[in-house]
Amino acid sequence: MSTGRWLRSRWPNRGSRSNLPLAVVDADLPIPLEIEPLRSSRPDLTVEVESSEALSERLVDADIFVTSNGSWDDWYLEGLETGDWVQTIGAGYDRFPLDRFEKKGITFTNATGIHGPSAG
Repeated sequence: MSTGRWLRSRWPNRGSRSNLPLAVVDADLPIPLEIEPLRSSRPDLTVEVESSEALSERLVDADIFVTSNGSWDDWYLEGLETGDWVQTIGAGYDRFPLDRFEKKGITFTNATGIHGPSAG
């Protein structure tokens, strides 16, 4: 399923810009994430970049949280609820509480395949 179709299936009644799904990106990611291309390619999504200090307040409103293995902290679960989506920018998932995500009804995805075949 495409991301756009997934967003519409989760939030079908979001019509105005202020009611679009909110993606919060962890500003403390270990590698820079180019946000402007994401914003311009996804007009059906509001994207905010937040520092770890502001995450506790913004995760309550977030529908999608973009983070990494190295940035994840279990206290983030306090701001997440059923139907939310956690996306890690890495292929690994060993630091994430998958059992707690499942119990809370939180979708988790990782960047499987990011480490494709190497040349050389």
